[in-house]
Amino acid sequence: MRLLAFVGVCVLSLATVLSAQTTALVTRSLTLRLTAATLSQAVDVVAGQAGITVRFDTSVPVEQRTRPLSASPVSFVNAPLATVLEFLTAQSDLTFVVVEPTSVVIQAKAR
Repeated sequence: MRLLAFVGVCVLSLATVLSAQTTALVTRSLTLRLTAATLSQAVDVVAGQAGITVRFDTSVPVEQRTRPLSASPVSFVNAPLATVLEFLTAQSDLTFVVVEPTSVVIQAKAR
């Protein structure tokens, strides 16, 4: 019974930490304009401006990372970082996961 209670506390603590990490990510705002950028280039710009680390999971092929995002320029003005990442990953049918307050992994969507 004590083990079960301990496991419950650990799971609750982990959920609280992950929620705090996501909140920290969401509260950062970015203003940027992307012109003829690939996903990889756009992610590099976003990561540099936001002061975070973004890496691609091995499930994301190089071709998908280097494909141009859009023929038209894309602009964000005081946009939450999470919104920018959601937009960028959605353009390539990907998703992202916050692994630490300043670290994100872009990966293939679960099918």
